[in-house]
Amino acid sequence: RLSGLSMVNLTITGNCSVYIDNCKISGTLNKSVGTGYMEINNSSLSGQIILNSNSVNNFLNNNISGTIINNVGYNSLQCNFSNNLIHFLSS
Repeated sequence: RLSGLSMVNLTITGNCSVYIDNCKISGTLNKSVGTGYMEINNSSLSGQIILNSNSVNNFLNNNISGTIINNVGYNSLQCNFSNNLIHFLSS
C-alpha cells in the first residue's frame, strides 16, 4: 500500500495486490506483467497510464489528466473507472 507520496514514475509488476491512496504520479504509471489486483483512489495521475497486465484495475475518485494506453483490450469487468475527473482519455 502506498499513501500520500509524490512520485514521477511508478512501475507495478507481479501478482500481489497494490493499493495507491492519496498519491501524485506526474510521469508514467506502468502496470505490467502479472495478475495482481490494483486500486488507485483519491490520487492525481498526470502522465501516461499504461495497462499491460491482464488483471483487475480500479480507478476511484481520481484526477486523471494524462493518456491511458490499454494494450491488453480490457473489458468493463477488468478495468473500472468510477467518479474520476478525467481531462484527456485515449486508448
